[in-house]
Amino acid sequence: MLIKRAQEIRSSEITDPRTYMHRRSFMAGAAAVLLAPSAARAAAPPPGQALQATPSAAFRIEDAPTKFESATTYNNFYEFGVDKADPSQNAGSFRTRPWTMRVEGFVARPKTYDIDELIRLFPLEERVYRLR
Repeated sequence: MLIKRAQEIRSSEITDPRTYMHRRSFMAGAAAVLLAPSAARAAAPPPGQALQATPSAAFRIEDAPTKFESATTYNNFYEFGVDKADPSQNAGSFRTRPWTMRVEGFVARPKTYDIDELIRLFPLEERVYRLR
């Protein structure tokens, strides 16, 4: 295996400083996109009520829906337990409000986002995926 020594690396192979300096704005945008599903979950109605979401024609299938009990209890949130059903049993007292996220540091526009603001920015959309 060829391992280059530091003196063998040309400056043209190193990341351009303009690209490197804009990484924070990319990370802030990526964080907002990644938090959108959390925000949508936090705004979910009580169990058993229909979601107020606009169906998306691009994500429609003909299969029968998964049983409600399976869809609402089977998950991977290990913060609440390691068994697939633990989070649905242990997360009942988890408070999602007030909940804020700060984007700060080397960014053009530092800002604090409230969960309700994120929900308004990214409205809920119904998507049905075939994962079988």
